[in-house]
Amino acid sequence: MKEELTGKRIGISGQGVLEILIALAILTITLSAAILVVYGGQSLLLDTRLGNQALNIAREKLENAEDIGRNDFNSLASTSSASGIFSGTLTVTAVNTSTKQVISRVSWSVDPLRVQKVELKTLVTNWVPPVPLFGDWQNPLSKGTIDLGPGNSGTGVRVRNRIVYITSTASDSKKPDFYVIDATDPGNPTIIFSTSTGSGADAVAIGGNYAYIANHDSSGQLQIINVANPASSYLVKTYQIPGLANSAYIKKLTVSNNIAYVVTEKNAGPEFYTIDVSNPATPVLLGTFEINDNANGIRVDGTTAYVAVANSSAEMKTINVSNLSAPSLMSNFNATGTLSGYSLSLIPASSTMFLGRAQGTGPELVVVNVSNPAGMTLISNTEIGANILGLKAVNYLVFLLTDDANNEFKVYNISNLSNIVFWSELNFPQAPNDIDYERNTLYVAVRSNDALRIITSTR
Repeated sequence: MKEELTGKRIGISGQGVLEILIALAILTITLSAAILVVYGGQSLLLDTRLGNQALNIAREKLENAEDIGRNDFNSLASTSSASGIFSGTLTVTAVNTSTKQVISRVSWSVDPLRVQKVELKTLVTNWVPPVPLFGDWQNPLSKGTIDLGPGNSGTGVRVRNRIVYITSTASDSKKPDFYVIDATDPGNPTIIFSTSTGSGADAVAIGGNYAYIANHDSSGQLQIINVANPASSYLVKTYQIPGLANSAYIKKLTVSNNIAYVVTEKNAGPEFYTIDVSNPATPVLLGTFEINDNANGIRVDGTTAYVAVANSSAEMKTINVSNLSAPSLMSNFNATGTLSGYSLSLIPASSTMFLGRAQGTGPELVVVNVSNPAGMTLISNTEIGANILGLKAVNYLVFLLTDDANNEFKVYNISNLSNIVFWSELNFPQAPNDIDYERNTLYVAVRSNDALRIITSTR
């Protein structure tokens, strides 16, 4: 009897242990599931929080890009950055000459096997739309002028939001050769800043908050000046272009998407340069191209650079700059006659290029269809009777800067490209060098101490 009772107890005890084990297993599974639910919830909350932070970063980058586009459309370019676990990229792609697509991406990773990202996109357009010509351009007038003093002649000019940037060459290297002029009142322009860059300056381009100066200094042919506050501008960098012979100087330059495109006099080295100026304090030479002639003018549109060349059998070249490290020739354009190319002006919407040439055998004003940069075709020729030193095509008119001693400034109607018609002209004290346009107003740099002429159609 005692043995039976003992056996029964053992049986009951084993069953209890089994039940306890089963209960523990169920409890473990339940707790594991609960932990997974809690952990999953925490992971979801973390993902949500990080996703919101990433979205805010992407939105802020997009808004900054829109601000840059409003202030200086040409300077809006792709960038990348990192902050903590977040990596951001801003991808900027040109849709056309007045519109860019901007994509802001932010990625992050808590688990190396699980990379997450957010993406926002928008279109940015040039916030200062081209103002169509108006008024009586058959009777243009000099609205205002600036006197830079004896022996100081205007060489290059650019304007942005009624602020004029002009370069000059002076009889004394100590004299200023870069000026910032407030032309808010075109009839009463005022110098708000000036400085001496050294040996004189030949041309100017504006990109973002910087002015890029073609300097007459063999040890620093490119000077970069911060003009964010125009009245308190200051030098950021003097840059000697690698490979440019000491005796050669920059003829013209332009800046687009943080790339400076520079053309120079004929020299022992190349005459065409692409320079990364995304950090203006440390420019980086990207690529070069040998033109083997004086390169007198440049215009960049997308991945094509158009260069006016002092070559009577190839007055304009197109250079493929899709690979900035290896620019390559696309085509040569040879107009009627044997005249060198001096100046260029493009109307992108119609793929029409105006080429100004030296006076001589053949017409000086040539109109070219550049819809296919690798196969340009002639539209028309017009005899001007003078060297075309600069030109600007706007709407239905083209404005010419010539060395005609009686009337250096000339206007032609280009409504019918096959029949370009003389419209009007003005007399300057000396020959003009460069021209820019904004809001029905022209700004001309003149080889005179009376170096800036502001021309419009209304009183």
